[in-house]
Amino acid sequence: MSAGRGKRKQRKRAAGVLVTVLSVVAVLVLVGFGLKEMLVTAPDVNDREPFSPVENGAEETEEPEDTAGEEKTPEVVNERKDQVYTFLLLGKDTGGGGNTDTMLLVTYDVPAGTLNVLTIPRDTMINVPWNIKKINAVYASSRGLEGLKAEVGHLTGVMPDFTVIVEWEAIGKIVDALGGVYFNVPYHMDYDDPYQDLYIHQEKGYRLLSGDDAMQVVRWRANNDDSPYGYSMSNGGVGDTGRQKIQRDFLKAVAEQCLQLKNWTKVSAFAEIFFESVETDIPWNNLIWFAEQAMELDTENIAFHSMPGNPEGWYYTPSLGVNLNYFFADPEGIAELINEHFNPWTLPITVEDLQIVYKNEDASLGITSGELADPKMAVPSVKPPSPPKQEETEEESEPSQEEEPTIPADTETGDTEDTNT
Repeated sequence: MSAGRGKRKQRKRAAGVLVTVLSVVAVLVLVGFGLKEMLVTAPDVNDREPFSPVENGAEETEEPEDTAGEEKTPEVVNERKDQVYTFLLLGKDTGGGGNTDTMLLVTYDVPAGTLNVLTIPRDTMINVPWNIKKINAVYASSRGLEGLKAEVGHLTGVMPDFTVIVEWEAIGKIVDALGGVYFNVPYHMDYDDPYQDLYIHQEKGYRLLSGDDAMQVVRWRANNDDSPYGYSMSNGGVGDTGRQKIQRDFLKAVAEQCLQLKNWTKVSAFAEIFFESVETDIPWNNLIWFAEQAMELDTENIAFHSMPGNPEGWYYTPSLGVNLNYFFADPEGIAELINEHFNPWTLPITVEDLQIVYKNEDASLGITSGELADPKMAVPSVKPPSPPKQEETEEESEPSQEEEPTIPADTETGDTEDTNT
């Protein structure tokens, strides 16, 4: 089997993230309380307008042409495709300051029976005025959920119809309600962060995990620098890509156990977790309808996609004095991917419909539409070279008897973002 084909199968199996952890649990809750027979309806989103970067912060760059006296051509109307819905699914880690490190754009085409999921990297650079320009910090900022939805619109041209926010702590609660989940932990995990009261110590191998074990596994991304197991924090550990794969595989294991008939007796426990840990703006009658449709999805028609772009982009921030790692999205690649799998509108989305930050050869930043929110982004930003070290002479290296040696204070500069949150 080819590596590409194997990855596609892994992505299809990862459908448990959306279908079972949310939809299946919702169905179990509703069935258990005898609500399934209530009248359910499909959402009506025909009154929604296509996302426009001009209406959401960008400015017109050209004056409209004067067409007075010219024969007008019929206007092409951009309409919604029938029963094609979009969602923003967020995983929020309360231990990481409320940042949304898991962000998924989902398009569900009900008539076609397809569900596509786009993973949005947490380090994606966005057009904002503050220093660290990463999309995962928007939700916890003053802009909140609406600001994050607008940034997803800038990146993809799609303004999500609905949002679903899941506290990662809910996964541990579900695991405990199930009596534990068997999972093959892929690495020895050895990480300590007293500042966040985060301690991850898990042995590699297949075993029954408790809720606490589960939370450690899904939050892990790197080991301590002195760990004998490798994958150290200073070397990047397994990175975001590695952690996302662990999370998908684990959620699949949770999904498989949720579907077992013996667990239908635990509906009340699932209901309590759902109401405590899931926030959504989907009306309940629509949620039931979605859950019913999702239960009939063929796994062959469910696909996960990675956002096109450069995950190894760097940008020097003078005010912080450090190079920060960013994901630079690819405008052309995104427009093509969105039109093929995610566009809920009849007209195609173009690069001009997006507001994506890109890096020029001179290390300055540009944007596909509108203006840069931070004027400094337009200036080449290169980390200055370190001054050459001078060779010490014997006289320079030894302090005089009259002068006390100066001991520099311990200082650290750099990105303070924790590796495992």
